[in-house]
Amino acid sequence: MKVSSRRTNKEWTDATRTMLGDAAEELFADQGYTLVSAEAIARKAGVTRGAIQYQFGDRRGLFAHVLDQVLERLAERLFTDTMNHTHGVHEVAVGTKLFADAIADATIQRIVLIDGPAVLGWADWRSRCGRIGLPLLSHGLDHWAEAGIIAADEVAGMADLLLAALLHAGLAATNGDDQPMLVLHRVIDRLSKGPS
Repeated sequence: MKVSSRRTNKEWTDATRTMLGDAAEELFADQGYTLVSAEAIARKAGVTRGAIQYQFGDRRGLFAHVLDQVLERLAERLFTDTMNHTHGVHEVAVGTKLFADAIADATIQRIVLIDGPAVLGWADWRSRCGRIGLPLLSHGLDHWAEAGIIAADEVAGMADLLLAALLHAGLAATNGDDQPMLVLHRVIDRLSKGPS
């Protein structure tokens, strides 16, 4: 009987987290973090406000959960689409272009690029972006190292630099300035070709 009870509690917890995450993502994407109350999220999810506190600590904790969900979906999409297009030195170029296309999505813009750093602070936001972005970039940059474009011991540092550049270019694009992303694409395309 205890095993069944545990399963029921886990299922309830998982269902509650999913309902809250889905409701919060929709509201945060539509209205922005500052205009969405915990009460509105709980009402949309069909649970009490106490469920937010129990599952996530507070509205900020729920926002962090939503950001992680959006980032994980973005990473899966980038990985799948990149692997479908290319495998080799051009992975980084293809991946960054796919990222630029993805950030046109209003949910990604609002949750990841606008509210993410404002709500969580730069360090926490960048760390969360890094958890999904750095493995993808490092994988692509390993091909650069194999081709002699960069040294193997430069992969981690280059991945960190490119992540920072992508995030900056993404932030600029949400404010209507596409120039940083265009320049970044040109630089990555040139580097992908290797030494002339």
